[in-house]
Amino acid sequence: MPLPALPLDALLTGRARPFTRPGSRSGIAKSPRDGALRVTPVGLEGDEQGDLRVHGGMPR
Repeated sequence: MPLPALPLDALLTGRARPFTRPGSRSGIAKSPRDGALRVTPVGLEGDEQGDLRVHGGMPR
């Protein structure tokens, strides 16, 4: 059964950046994106997660 279309107010993406502890990274800083984005098996084009042990990646 096909899923219904849903409206989106915004798509936000961001790169992982250094965070609180030395060596740690976070992708919490997201910015709105305009236009079409590619959806891949691991997320949205241009988006990153800082700690792939607990966020993102194929199993998440």
